[in-house]
Amino acid sequence: YALAVISGMANSFLDTSITPSCMEIFKEKGTIANIFTKLSISIAQFLLPFGIRFVAAGQLPFSTLFLVSAAIIIVDGICLVFLPFPPFVPSHKSKKEKMHFTPASVALILLGFTTSTTFMLWLNCNQELGSLYGLADPSRIQSYYSVGIVLALFVSAALSTF
Repeated sequence: YALAVISGMANSFLDTSITPSCMEIFKEKGTIANIFTKLSISIAQFLLPFGIRFVAAGQLPFSTLFLVSAAIIIVDGICLVFLPFPPFVPSHKSKKEKMHFTPASVALILLGFTTSTTFMLWLNCNQELGSLYGLADPSRIQSYYSVGIVLALFVSAALSTF
């Protein structure tokens, strides 16, 4: 559980770096770009149980999934090195503003950290919970959960365009 909490916190720190980057790179559509990042993660979560089942059925070592993931990350890194970034437009803000945190913003920050941590804990327990409830194939719980996330992301994208 401690490792799940730590990985959830690490995921939250990663989110706090991705969101401002998306907002800065895609000035007009930063929210949509951030939602696309979450969509990509959800699609991968949906496909993971199928990948595990494929590896198990083919009697391949489970390290195959890690090697495939590493190959995808390497391709992504190569794309980052060689593909162009949008032109840099310096900000002309000369006045420094003091940060002001409202109670709602503090609540949202805390929610961001706790939801990721809770999700990591849930990932460790969901299949056992499904077995306790008598599900024939508890590995599908994560896929169903990911479908729910994808639907929520589409609703969020639609709402953010207003």
